[in-house]
Amino acid sequence: RYEREGISGLEDKRKGPKNIPHKTPKEEEERIIAAKKKVPCYGAGKLKEAFGLRASVGAIGRILRERGLTRKPKKKYKKKRDLREVKARYEALTHHQEDIKYLSDIPHYWPQMRRHKLPLYQYTIRDTKSGAIFLGFGSEISEVYASLFTERYIGYLKEYGIEAKEVTIQTDNGVEFSGRRRKRGSQGFTYVVEERLQAKHTFIPPGCKNANADVESSHALIEREFYDLEEFSSKEDFLEKVTTYQNYFNFARPNSYKGNKTPWDIVK
Repeated sequence: RYEREGISGLEDKRKGPKNIPHKTPKEEEERIIAAKKKVPCYGAGKLKEAFGLRASVGAIGRILRERGLTRKPKKKYKKKRDLREVKARYEALTHHQEDIKYLSDIPHYWPQMRRHKLPLYQYTIRDTKSGAIFLGFGSEISEVYASLFTERYIGYLKEYGIEAKEVTIQTDNGVEFSGRRRKRGSQGFTYVVEERLQAKHTFIPPGCKNANADVESSHALIEREFYDLEEFSSKEDFLEKVTTYQNYFNFARPNSYKGNKTPWDIVK
């Protein structure tokens, strides 16, 4: 067309309509933009439902994209970075995650457990800031064991000048942590932590197991580095070796997630 008509041949000569009858009116577009700015987290469908918009969901989505008002979902590594920054703001030995590890399903440990009557369950408290772990053991899962273990730990913190009112214990919704009665009563784990010990107890949101990721990851580590490797000759031998491992973890083992520092480096 250029060879035939010269420069004029490059002009737009499409014969489509200049006006699009079904195009969203300018006023409606402005309503969509205003609604999005009021509730930035809403997508096209939610905006249409909440604000009674006349445009279709597809049209609302197109308008938001054209105006640069859509948000890409956060990448997993960005969420981790944000969470890391939140944890970094905690004071050491004030915010803790508590959980129970089942020991009877570890192949290397199980026969030794049967032979020497070793513990069935590990009660774990992990400091969110430093990553330090504190271990207790029991033959059953119960509020009594969880309460006694937590009471002993908070008493330990008091010896080092940390007041109970500064301490938060975060748990999942298991029955051993008063998960069936979330309101403060006259008994149970929550009562012991908040009324007797004057500390704070919080539950993770239901279904959000990764909210206790710090203590869960320590369970994976201790299984690989301790339970899958060690041989025990008695219950006393087990307790001596697990105490040694706890000291190694807290004072000598660098944590890449914490800048290759040991928990002790962070606490001191």
